Amino acid sequence: MKLTKKLSEFNDRSNLWLKILAVIISVLLWLVVVNVSDPVISTSFSGVPVEVTGVDQLLQDGKVYDLVGPETVTVTVSAKRSILDILSKDNLRAVADLRNLDENTGLVTLKVESSKYNEKIESMKAKEETAQIEIDNLQKRQLAIVPIVLGAPEDTFVVGDVTMDQNIVRISGPEKVISDVAKVQAEVSVDGMSSNVSTTVELRYYNAKGELLPKKDITSNISSVAMVTEILATKTVPLKANIVGEPAAGYGLTGEVKIKPAEVMIAGKSSVLKNISEIVIPSDNLSVADAKSTIKYTLDLADYLPEGTRFADEEQDETLKVSIGIEAKQEKEFSISKSMIEISNVPEGFTAEVGIDKAIAVTFAGLPDVMGAFGLDQVKASIDMKEYMREKGITELANATYGVPITFSLPEGVAVKGNRTISVNVRIRKSE
Repeated sequence: MKLTKKLSEFNDRSNLWLKILAVIISVLLWLVVVNVSDPVISTSFSGVPVEVTGVDQLLQDGKVYDLVGPETVTVTVSAKRSILDILSKDNLRAVADLRNLDENTGLVTLKVESSKYNEKIESMKAKEETAQIEIDNLQKRQLAIVPIVLGAPEDTFVVGDVTMDQNIVRISGPEKVISDVAKVQAEVSVDGMSSNVSTTVELRYYNAKGELLPKKDITSNISSVAMVTEILATKTVPLKANIVGEPAAGYGLTGEVKIKPAEVMIAGKSSVLKNISEIVIPSDNLSVADAKSTIKYTLDLADYLPEGTRFADEEQDETLKVSIGIEAKQEKEFSISKSMIEISNVPEGFTAEVGIDKAIAVTFAGLPDVMGAFGLDQVKASIDMKEYMREKGITELANATYGVPITFSLPEGVAVKGNRTISVNVRIRKSE
């Protein structure tokens, strides 16, 4: 009986240990299953940005930093597969805290952080464990923005005025970067255009060598400007001169007026150009009064451009030269006989005849090139009695001798020297 009881107690204790062992095995099996189905693995994420913090004191001291080298790093993350499956590089950042900067080496240790599941991640480590930081003085500058036009408009069009809504940019950043900026440009293309170009363009920074500088370390108050580039039509027009005054006595205009340039291409709005056919140099600027030789004027062509126009060529020579030919006149004297003088418009009831018997000497003057071919056969002398009466206010003629001026019809460029008057005998016609 006692033996049976002892065996029963032993069996009960054995079952308890077996049950405990079964529980332990079950837990271990569960852990094995869990780890097999969702194991801890490692994955690398490239392109994780380096974020610099702790800059407030630096700025207060008038300093700025420059992150030397890559701005992104590769980070290796160890975590369960289920975590890594939903983690991306956007959740990660590599922090360079300037408060931990080693001033001797310029290095600061990168601390990797995650915005998700930070407590469930086994480890995070950047491939590049440190970032190189350079500290520099903060420099501020104000620079003029230079508009630059690229390309060429359509044929027969040129670029006019270029306007921008901003002419000045204020920049700041590390001294070594800002001091290298030599010019700031706003560049616009007008290639093939035939009308005004309105656009917004990004500012570009160049050094003294003309090399384009990166913008990453340059802070500016504006990043772009609105530009309007005027596109103008063109037209080539001749130049003409208005001459005033008379040369000195015994001298005359040769008729040779040389203008250099003889024509000029101007630019303006089409509505303005259509009404312009020539450019006239006003007489106020071209006097030949009392001149005895060829006169040469040097003027500023820009002074005579019509309103609303400009030179089509920005490199146009604005010097205007005008040469006005003047020469001494030559004289020739011819004898004009009585028979050569024609009397016309004698009032009805009267007769009129030249009251001389001998020929009269008349002197003619003109420029050499005209006088060389001038002869007596080209001279026509006449008296117009009706015109004489009108000028003198005579209403009726009488039997009398009148001193009537002779009118000469001569080749162009030839004139009579002095005024010639001749006696004309007027008689009342006798009734038959």
